[in-house]
Amino acid sequence: MTDSIYSLTIKIEESIKTCLSRFLRGHIALSEENINLLIAPWSHYFTHSALDRWVRNVSKKPSENLNIENVPGDTLSFMEHSRTNNYPDYLDASLEKRNIKRSLREESELLFIKPEKFSSTLVYQGGFNKIFLLNLSLCSALKIRRVRDVRQPRFFNINKEIREKLLEELISCLKENEAGTWLAYRATEYFPKSLLEGLPEILRFYEDHPIKRNLFSCNAWSIMDGWRIYCALQREKGAKLIGSPHSINYGTSKYFWLREFDLNNLDEYFTWGWQYPASRPIRFFSPPKFSGLKRPVKPSKISANDSILITSAARPRHLLEQPYSPERFEQYLSEQLRLANACQVLTEKKVCIRTRPKEMGWNLGDMIRKIDNPNIKLEFQSGKFLARLKKSSIHICDNTSTTILESLWINHPTLIYISDAYFEISEDAKPAYQLLQQTGIFHTSIESLANHLKSVNADINAWWNKKDVQDSIVKFLKIQGNPEGGIKAWKKALLN
Repeated sequence: MTDSIYSLTIKIEESIKTCLSRFLRGHIALSEENINLLIAPWSHYFTHSALDRWVRNVSKKPSENLNIENVPGDTLSFMEHSRTNNYPDYLDASLEKRNIKRSLREESELLFIKPEKFSSTLVYQGGFNKIFLLNLSLCSALKIRRVRDVRQPRFFNINKEIREKLLEELISCLKENEAGTWLAYRATEYFPKSLLEGLPEILRFYEDHPIKRNLFSCNAWSIMDGWRIYCALQREKGAKLIGSPHSINYGTSKYFWLREFDLNNLDEYFTWGWQYPASRPIRFFSPPKFSGLKRPVKPSKISANDSILITSAARPRHLLEQPYSPERFEQYLSEQLRLANACQVLTEKKVCIRTRPKEMGWNLGDMIRKIDNPNIKLEFQSGKFLARLKKSSIHICDNTSTTILESLWINHPTLIYISDAYFEISEDAKPAYQLLQQTGIFHTSIESLANHLKSVNADINAWWNKKDVQDSIVKFLKIQGNPEGGIKAWKKALLN
């Protein structure tokens, strides 16, 4: 995808978000800031994926039939649907004046938070281990509490009249773009009921809830409508919304929309040590998942005969998130297989490529079979990653995944290969990775990684135990995964 298409996508995304915000402000009593918190994730996911189909379709005979017989119940339902083949098939059919049925979940399995009188800070999906969160709650005299919630299926009836009015607004907002009318129809069909027909009811449910001082989460801000609606109403009454990353992508990737969403929509942000330009206050902190845990001082001692573990990224075949296109991800997968084959031939060890259980349309098994190397196997994620990691002689990560952090945290021999084929490291993050490059951990080419693996394969433990290697890891973790995060520090931060 060209830069011009990327720029166009961003422009259309902003137009859709602005239009939805203006439309909702006419129906509910929330500020523009809090409405944007609700609609920004869906606006982003929809625009980037739908516009991809427009760009790729050659016929472009868009249908102007409004199909609102079935509408996603919430943002999560839409995202689940957008990762199925039915989603691009439906969009393609609407560009060719063909009729196919949409298959999606119309129910909203919404998070309903129970009233909590005595706490001042609520934590939802904070990333902490259970024991640490319990101790944090006790240490704060129960002022910090985990959210008590129930997930209830809710079916909101479609309001045809309000959808038709929304369609008119979207057509007007997008009229200057060639794809505008088509996008307006599809957006009206896919805008979640939880953010339109069901929103007044959900807001009424929370109207009398006690006001909180702080609301914290690390991975619910972009997908959980029930949580965002509750937080939007609480912020109207004075609460502060606090976020934290849930993956290393936030501090590493050049392009990462979730980072931009969090930094632009939350009131305060706890990074893992990295700095990034933002309009909201940033505080250097630590990954919640490692809080209260001591990093092993001694490096892992591995068995030279164990297999090599490559942790892989996963993306749906048809899903676009500019500037990352399916073509670029396919190139990434091809490079991954070349990496796996090079490592296997060089070391004569078994190589396991670990990915998500859903292949998402790529037929990875077929791709591996074409290599014709029986010692390269595909492994789907199951069980705890750290337990699996300890059964490998070395871990190779070829993407900006949190497995980098987990592997370095437990001090397990690790190699990192990241090229611009798909994942791009930001300029701000490059100095941290250059620290690892100097000691042979980080590489930007398969040839460089293979040459290093060849030089250390005879005694991986000896290389990993070197002082300069261990020092580079400690320095990297301070920037990308700051280990300083005890109970007192978290208590002060969450009660501030």
